[in-house]
Amino acid sequence: TGSLYFIVVPTMITLSIPFALLFLFYFGIQSIMVVCNYVFWLRFQDKYFTQQFRDFYLAFAIIGMVAYAAVGGPCFIMAYKYSASQTSKRRKLLLGVTTMWLTSCTPLTVGMCINIIVENTLMNAYNGVVFILVLISWYGGIFYLSLIHI
Repeated sequence: TGSLYFIVVPTMITLSIPFALLFLFYFGIQSIMVVCNYVFWLRFQDKYFTQQFRDFYLAFAIIGMVAYAAVGGPCFIMAYKYSASQTSKRRKLLLGVTTMWLTSCTPLTVGMCINIIVENTLMNAYNGVVFILVLISWYGGIFYLSLIHI
């Protein structure tokens, strides 16, 4: 409850990673990769992506970074380090995951899916990795939000 366990069978070593740290690092890496995808590749692709899609992507990349820095990251840190009870920890995790899910994961997933289906443009391996990370966090957010009971 609250930790993800990996078991290495030959040596029987158990590594416990709290969900708060997992979310902190995952959403942080995802936010950075989304911004880097725009800065280093997407903004130069006039031929493959419309200006409207590039503006949409940039807007939600910035909104996602601000949401992570202002709400998501601090909630994950507070849930990991400064929670007095399990209920307090769950509420902070719920606030952080909900914020990231609503401000970053859902808009980027919907926008990228529509663009891939309509325009048939997943032109770069890095763009594909970012899309898969956003998709995983979207499904993970749905899974986590459906499991939490406050």
